[in-house]
Amino acid sequence: MVACKFQILVWRFAGLLSLSHPSVFIAVEAKSSVELNSSVILGEVGSNLCPQGYEKISDYRMCVAVMDILGPGNADLDPTAYPAESFDTETDGEFPSGCYTFDEGVYFNYHPTGMEASFATPICLNQLDAIRVGETLYMGDSDIDYWSPRPSFSYNVGMGGDTCEDVIRDVEPFLDYFQPSIVVLVCGSNDLIEETVTTTSNRFRKAVANMNQRDSAVIYMGTKDDPSSPELWNDYAEYDNVARDYAKTKCNTIVNGRPAFTFIDVNAAFTIDARNPESFYAPDQLHLSEEGYALWSEWVATALKEPSCCIWQSNECVQYSTASPETTSGTTAPGVCWFFSAASVILLHTLIS
Repeated sequence: MVACKFQILVWRFAGLLSLSHPSVFIAVEAKSSVELNSSVILGEVGSNLCPQGYEKISDYRMCVAVMDILGPGNADLDPTAYPAESFDTETDGEFPSGCYTFDEGVYFNYHPTGMEASFATPICLNQLDAIRVGETLYMGDSDIDYWSPRPSFSYNVGMGGDTCEDVIRDVEPFLDYFQPSIVVLVCGSNDLIEETVTTTSNRFRKAVANMNQRDSAVIYMGTKDDPSSPELWNDYAEYDNVARDYAKTKCNTIVNGRPAFTFIDVNAAFTIDARNPESFYAPDQLHLSEEGYALWSEWVATALKEPSCCIWQSNECVQYSTASPETTSGTTAPGVCWFFSAASVILLHTLIS
């Protein structure tokens, strides 16, 4: 990896010189709708240390999440979005240990000490241990990765290009670390480029089942008929039908006081209700624009506030759960889920009163 980085360094040398001065560290304001519980900064360029009051990030999962905290959004559309083009892990004694950025990539280095390297910059976190568990975790592909702003406090570990198969791989480590009560999920579009609807659907159901087994309910954003991929629209429709049917079967299975799986029918809202205007999409006609994400954020905010609905379209509930909030998932021991269910009942009572 050292040789590869050296080649990139030579190629990018002129551009990197103008990024920042190595004698200062740069504080980056998190662009979010809520106040974060801890601040993230870039340390000194070429250093292997963090400034006073900040610590190195010691876990690769938080390293993934801080890319979003540094500057969420699509860097092609928003200059304040952090332009991380890739993420990788390594064990390399010639680069900073822990989480660092180099040439528009973010790396987590398992090496116990590491060392300073020209143009490599440590990413530093204040209040390192203050991870907020029980919150919302966003997982999936670039539609998740670029989502900003989101409706409430959350961690975002979405990665451009990820498939449902990648999500399956990441469920255990990321859910064990962040312990979310809810996962907002987008995956499948990248799978369908090479795989059948059947294979993609099996992966999707496995990912959701694995999340439910870890006491996380799932809110799933359906596909969108992006103008750049008309050859996939029929597959998208078939895949959405699978997700809708899955939501019906899971509607009365309760995890953390809400249906185990909630389906937000994006495509129906975009194409039937709004006629799929180009303004919903970024210039590449693949990813969402600010207008498109504003709708997604509105719909998720509503779904978060209304835990009894399992299918949504255009911010309206299509199907409600008939199960009692005290009902626990069949995959989870009742003693484990009782606290969360009781908490949900108390919260609902407070809102009604």
